[in-house]
Amino acid sequence: MKSPLTGRARRAVCLFAVLGLAAAAAAQTEGVITTRPDNRVLTGQLKWKAPNKLYEIRQPNGAIVTVTLDKVAALKLNKPPAALDGLIRSVQSGAAAAAVPGLEQIVKDYEMLEVDLTAARWLAEAYLKTGRAEEAIRVCEQVAQYRPRAALPMDLVRAHWDALLAAQQYAKLEEALGAVIAEGSRDAAALAQNKRGDIKMENKAWREALIDGYLRTVVLFEDVRAAQPEALYKAAQCFDQLGQATYAERMRKKLLAQYPQDAYAEKLKSGN
Repeated sequence: MKSPLTGRARRAVCLFAVLGLAAAAAAQTEGVITTRPDNRVLTGQLKWKAPNKLYEIRQPNGAIVTVTLDKVAALKLNKPPAALDGLIRSVQSGAAAAAVPGLEQIVKDYEMLEVDLTAARWLAEAYLKTGRAEEAIRVCEQVAQYRPRAALPMDLVRAHWDALLAAQQYAKLEEALGAVIAEGSRDAAALAQNKRGDIKMENKAWREALIDGYLRTVVLFEDVRAAQPEALYKAAQCFDQLGQATYAERMRKKLLAQYPQDAYAEKLKSGN
């Protein structure tokens, strides 16, 4: 039997989630801020004040305390917005357009309250799936503007890269990748090398995609297992384009032997 949740019904669910957010926002911004260097623990309703780069904490007794961003050691909400998980599932299941309003509302209502990072990552993906790369770039940069690069979750960083690539903002993407390769962790650098390969592949520069991207990951970042399947899969594609079937087959065999359960191995098995 066909699911009773039609596309219209799914959109309605997302709309109700958005409407519910406004009423529940105050309760859902209850949380804890720990300050530095004195390790004070402050609880109450949290609100970010962008012009002054500080948090306002309305405590249970009604008193309002402010803490500047540089004095915040840790921040944690008591409860994330109830609608978030459902909106993420909508993006994952193909209802990206319906999820956009709810995710936009969470990014707005939970600015600098940590959960905005998760919402922005999925909002960026929803924008990309609906052909709105420029808006995906905007939301990634919006939530990153007051945060150090090292504090950004890697999935948000990668969503930003994907958006820059989709928008063909290659120079800006190269700059972002260069910064991660120079200053980031080894794991992040390996993923950045793969994305460099994507830039070259996008422009059908197969040899450069190998040398500047995928092969560099395969050889120099072999210990970064999270980056290897993509690098091997795309290196094989580049070798195919260059007419080097022997090397392409070598990449595929390594992918299937060492990462048989990875999504890229599954793509290979399915003939893609």
